Amino acid sequence: MRPCPPGRRNRRIEIQSYCESGPGQPARTYRTFLKCWAKIEPMNGTERWYASPGQTIATEYLKLSIAYRRGVTTMMRVLKVETGELFEITSVIDLEDRHIDLILLCIKWGRQ
Repeated sequence: MRPCPPGRRNRRIEIQSYCESGPGQPARTYRTFLKCWAKIEPMNGTERWYASPGQTIATEYLKLSIAYRRGVTTMMRVLKVETGELFEITSVIDLEDRHIDLILLCIKWGRQ
């Protein structure tokens, strides 16, 4: 696989890490780990209807390509800055172990 050319990374994202909350703070808080440009490609999607909550839940699988950054893990999430969408990181791949690109495989959960 070839590295992603920098000009193809045209979406601004924030990778956010989970912070432990102290007394009197919200239960789940996130802080910005890094801001960068990414190429976002949809890979697959599903839509399922669940009877008990009576709603349809859509799931979209995405591949994000960013310049290599040390410390990105699956315990983080991605915020697409322009739309406010949140993606859960399911896998972090150092492309060919060359420390040039990182591929983030993500899930976007949605309700309709």
